[in-house]
Amino acid sequence: MKKILIIAGGTGGHIFPGIAVADALTAKGCDVAWLGSKIGLEKTLVPKRYPMHVVSVFQLRGKGLLAKLGLPFQLTRSVCQALRLLRRLKPDVVVAFGGFVAGPGAIAAKLLKIPLIIHEQNARAGLTNRYLAKISKMTLQAFPQAFSSTVVATTVGNPVRDTLLKIPEPSIRLADHQGALRILVLGGSLGARALNDAVIDWWQRYHSDAVCLRHQTGKMHIDTVRKQYAQHDLSADALPFIDDMEAALRWADLVICRAGAITVAELSDVGIAAIYIPMPHAMDNHQYYNAKYLSDKDAALLIEQKNITADSLNMLIAPFITDRQRVIAMSEKARASAMRDATATIATIVIKAERANLPQINNAL
Repeated sequence: MKKILIIAGGTGGHIFPGIAVADALTAKGCDVAWLGSKIGLEKTLVPKRYPMHVVSVFQLRGKGLLAKLGLPFQLTRSVCQALRLLRRLKPDVVVAFGGFVAGPGAIAAKLLKIPLIIHEQNARAGLTNRYLAKISKMTLQAFPQAFSSTVVATTVGNPVRDTLLKIPEPSIRLADHQGALRILVLGGSLGARALNDAVIDWWQRYHSDAVCLRHQTGKMHIDTVRKQYAQHDLSADALPFIDDMEAALRWADLVICRAGAITVAELSDVGIAAIYIPMPHAMDNHQYYNAKYLSDKDAALLIEQKNITADSLNMLIAPFITDRQRVIAMSEKARASAMRDATATIATIVIKAERANLPQINNAL
């Protein structure tokens, strides 16, 4: 039985792809363990499914001079913790999906000569993965050209939940979507206030029976959003979060949301027309480039937050109301742009990895 160590931490954007691949590897008979931290989402998401081990982590960005001067000591401590763990677990392959915890774990794998595979979820590689690409045996990326031209990377797409891949293609899914245009607004688990405000302003001005609006606001903003809709006597289904995302995506004709890597991957894999409003302060502006990759293919629409008004948002939405064929066309382009076999592809690469070599993958897109 092959032993695999998954490293991912911090946000769901790193953790959920790791879980998808871990599930695929487990189904193929692998023994999977997880390396994370005590401060990220992994502390609640992972232990229910896989044995999780932790090391101390630190964040390089946004720290003062004293913290940066202490960086070498903090890194050494974390690497030593990871070395002790890897010597005990003896994994055959280490797969890193990002987050600050990936650094110490990956360095330990390199020092112990354990094959290291890294995966970058965004269209612009993050700081940790840019460093790890220099020591990895194999570098995987969800979007082409996520790394600089000096890095040899294989484009494999982003792993998503298996249940979403079972949703029928757009021509079938949308066949019985008659009547009002179904718009789903995804504000994220915490909520995006600027996105919420933009949608409310638009709905207040352009409210119409030709649209059915479902608005996931995030827990922090649900009371405020519901109050605003009620004050203006606007019909909208406002929810703090969505328990059944599969059902929500089956229902939707058009989605308005941020452009996190996993959100983009899920909407593309399902095949849903989307208006992306990238988070303006995301590291390396990666959300903008995630959305731009699709908008350049006419597989989505992109508008920057600084340009949003009720009128500008309506200019993007109105054509979908008057021309339902436009919904189908963009949905099909989104699905065509996706790499729906990402999970299986990554799992196969990991299983075939050996200490002596790794499989040769065709880098052609």
